Amino acid sequence: MNSESLRALLIRVQILLLYKKATIFRRRRRRTVIFITAIISLLVVSGVIFGLLYGLKR
Repeated sequence: MNSESLRALLIRVQILLLYKKATIFRRRRRRTVIFITAIISLLVVSGVIFGLLYGLKR
């Protein structure tokens, strides 16, 4: 193996590692977005239920 092919192989490995890191980061970001939307929807639903109960009591 000469130095040119070795260098090309190293570059390929680095690109693959970067791509893997990007996909892991993207997956993590998607999970946090789902988590945030779940929390917001839970707050909205609990607020609506609380408002209905409060309105029925009055």
